[in-house]
Amino acid sequence: MASAAAVRSVAISLFVVALAVAAFACVPCTRKGASYYNCVPGAPPSPYNRSCEHITRCHG
Repeated sequence: MASAAAVRSVAISLFVVALAVAAFACVPCTRKGASYYNCVPGAPPSPYNRSCEHITRCHG
């Protein structure tokens, strides 16, 4: 039989995983036609930009 501490630990772990899944599934902007990165009506898009790194093999 599992101890109360073990059961509590598993329950907390499952709760944390459920929170992570819920955060991942969240839609950042529910407005139709709005920019994915900037959820303000009429605002210009602000696309994701990342720096040049060795692993991406870019020559910037």
